[in-house]
Amino acid sequence: GGVCIRHGAKNYRKLCSNKGCTNLAVRGRVCIRHGATKPIRLCSSAGCKTQARTGGVCRRHGEKGKPCRIDGCPNQVQQGGLCMRHGDGGKGKLCSFQGCKNRSRKGGVCMRHGAKNDLCRVDGCTKQARNGDVCMRHGAMVVIKQCSSEGCTNNALKGGVCARHGAKRKLCSSEGCTTQAKNGGVCMKH
Repeated sequence: GGVCIRHGAKNYRKLCSNKGCTNLAVRGRVCIRHGATKPIRLCSSAGCKTQARTGGVCRRHGEKGKPCRIDGCPNQVQQGGLCMRHGDGGKGKLCSFQGCKNRSRKGGVCMRHGAKNDLCRVDGCTKQARNGDVCMRHGAMVVIKQCSSEGCTNNALKGGVCARHGAKRKLCSSEGCTTQAKNGGVCMKH
């Protein structure tokens, strides 16, 4: 009791068949270091090749995570027992206003109870500051990356390339439609 096999505990499982190896055999009389592979359970949903999690299915096909610890909140836990709405990035800080269950922003309170966004530093301007402590009107620059394909001047969408050079587009979920999805998984027409 209290020691591993390497340091004298009784071994009821077979050791790796490679000479001098003291690891336990996993499959085919060898350990993982010498070529055995661990069996990976795949999602039980037809045609899915993703690794199964709780309940034999992947997240996409209905793996149920733990619910948020805030009473009545149906959202799934992200970190520290709280969902993203209540969790403040996993730190678990809630708004200090009595009875409020929103996550805190600046000064320990949520947006509803007084947390303010940084405003533009130009005198008299009440717009929200972007980068450089100024708003868009007063010079905040928005960086739009160009396609990384040589000679292309289109804006990059996904993976540093434009649609013409391989950025994957999400198509409308309506049957037979090949138009790009805009809102809620469907195109403007549907």
